[in-house]
Amino acid sequence: MTMGLLKLFRLPLAVMNGVAAVGGYLLFPAPADLKSAAAVLLGVSLLAAAASALNQVLERDLDALMSRTGNRPLPRGDLAPATAVAIGVALLLVGASVLAFSGGVAPVVLGSGTVAWYLGVYTPLKRRTPFALLLGALCGSAAPFIGWSVAGGALYDFRVVLLAGVIYLWQVPHFWLLRRRFTDDYRLAGFPVFEPPGEGCGLAPVCRLWIGAMLAGTLMLPAFGIVDLNPLLCFIAFFTAILLTSFRRFEPAVFAALNLFPLVVTIALCLG
Repeated sequence: MTMGLLKLFRLPLAVMNGVAAVGGYLLFPAPADLKSAAAVLLGVSLLAAAASALNQVLERDLDALMSRTGNRPLPRGDLAPATAVAIGVALLLVGASVLAFSGGVAPVVLGSGTVAWYLGVYTPLKRRTPFALLLGALCGSAAPFIGWSVAGGALYDFRVVLLAGVIYLWQVPHFWLLRRRFTDDYRLAGFPVFEPPGEGCGLAPVCRLWIGAMLAGTLMLPAFGIVDLNPLLCFIAFFTAILLTSFRRFEPAVFAALNLFPLVVTIALCLG
């Protein structure tokens, strides 16, 4: 049952959202409070877990068609949809309460609005177009705004906008690489799959463009004095080496390196 709940929450992805939110909190130019940072991590992770649980209720029939998701608790029949809804709503309320106690109304509105966007816009739209990802990625890029608002920052500040933009650019190739590994699964379930135009044109060149934009945006963080340059340079050198050695096709190492990106940026914010 424990493993089933972890799959329901998609815990690594939920924590990754929490880490991105902590990055937004640490970005604010004021001494960081450990309790507030922990509250941001917990609150946003709980909201992301709630969104995952409710999303799996909506997509349980489609999940049953794919090998990647067929072992989740709802398609397997290990958990009733009503129970999953109750768990999701409970996580949503607890996560919103944690953010309310630590940062007031603004982070609650941002967090709840992000969950609503994910479930009400992205989830139904991705059955119709592969470009729904461009709207769904707004959910992940909202995480830094939530942390920033807990710290008391204005949402139009260029520093948090830049960080959120980099996180947005990161999500698109990250998801495309994941979907590429399970193309047959997605097609079997009826999800439209992005096919770059042009004969013989694969997904790798398009992903490289997005990754190049992501790395360029990342270099703007130290250029504006937002983070320390050294840890980011190490990551960029490491990532560039992986891209060069995987020129003809994207190896799993590229996907693994992308997974490290939010953590590297958060570490850079801690050091800077």
